[in-house]
Amino acid sequence: MFGLFKKKTFNKDHFPKIVNDLVDKMDSTQEIIIASIHSQLEEILNNWKFDLENLNPEVIDALYGYQITCLVGFCVEEKLIKREDLLIFRKEILKTIKKKSIMNTISNTKLIEDYNQRYLDCWGDIPCLNKKFYEDIMKIYKVPNDKDKIHEIIGFLEDTSVSFALQTQTNTANVFGDKVLQKKLAKRFQKYLEEESYVSKHKK
Repeated sequence: MFGLFKKKTFNKDHFPKIVNDLVDKMDSTQEIIIASIHSQLEEILNNWKFDLENLNPEVIDALYGYQITCLVGFCVEEKLIKREDLLIFRKEILKTIKKKSIMNTISNTKLIEDYNQRYLDCWGDIPCLNKKFYEDIMKIYKVPNDKDKIHEIIGFLEDTSVSFALQTQTNTANVFGDKVLQKKLAKRFQKYLEEESYVSKHKK
């Protein structure tokens, strides 16, 4: 997503350890995003409540699919991995998710791949990714299409989409040990939050 200079490219022998750490960070970011979605939607929609204990597992699949879309091509673009290793890297991520899900949660790798392809069809176009992300979240969570609140809901979910992508890429840079890239992405993230996000443009 961002053409930043890279120093070191890792080969496939490094993937198991890198991916294990990466999936841990993906899971942690998902927890934050899910909690944010719940709290913000409940604040926007007075009568909308969601029980975290009865979370639809498909949201996890959708979030994994989105994260994989945001980080695999990014790793090639930033020369963290070789282009010819892209599919091997993606396969290692899916394998690790499947292994961890058996121990922790129920996730459907076929559905993850379906969501990944859905987002890949945007070819990196941010508005397209944002649109598909908010459509999927609204569908999975059965968010009511409140005509008085819809613009606020979409604005919040589009902010979530961009923030989620940037946080995923920042975590990826961290796992690969690229502190320079991580710092640049963190600055980009902060700039988005303060100047470009829906929330920043509609402060009360």
